[in-house]
Amino acid sequence: MVDEAEISETSNEPRKKGKPTWQPGDILEVHNKSPNFSYRWVDAPKDDLSQVERRMHQGFHVVNKTTRIPGDYVDPNEIKGEHPVDSAMRCRGDLLLMALPDEMKQAHTEYIAERTTKQTTGLKDMLDTEAKKLHPDMKAEGRIVIE
Repeated sequence: MVDEAEISETSNEPRKKGKPTWQPGDILEVHNKSPNFSYRWVDAPKDDLSQVERRMHQGFHVVNKTTRIPGDYVDPNEIKGEHPVDSAMRCRGDLLLMALPDEMKQAHTEYIAERTTKQTTGLKDMLDTEAKKLHPDMKAEGRIVIE
C-alpha cells in the first residue's frame, strides 16, 4: 500500500523517490492571489507616491496585507493617532503590492498592440514614400527592427 505522503498532489500516482531539489525562496513571490487579478510590485517610497498614483489611474488597486484583497486598503492618513496604520502590502520598505483586474490587463494589452501596429504601419508608409522618391518603382520590403 502506498503512503499518502508519497502521493503526488497533482495526480494519484506515487511520487518518484530520488534526490530532493532545493531552490532559493523568491521574496517577491505573491501567495494567496485573488483570482482574476494580475499582481505587480510598485516602487513606492513614502516621500514620493507618484508611481502609485500613476498605477491607480491605470486601474491598479493597492493590496491589503491582512485580507490580501485588492482595493481593501486603509489609507494611513485617514487614521489619526500616534502610530499611523498602513494596511498596504509592502516588501523591503519601498515596494508596494498592487493588483490589476484581468479585464483591465487585457484591455491594456490590446491598446498597446493596436498602438504598436499603427506606429509600425506609419514607419513602413514613411519608408515607402522615401523609397519612391529615389526610384518610382522601388518599394520598401522587410522587417522593421528598432534597437
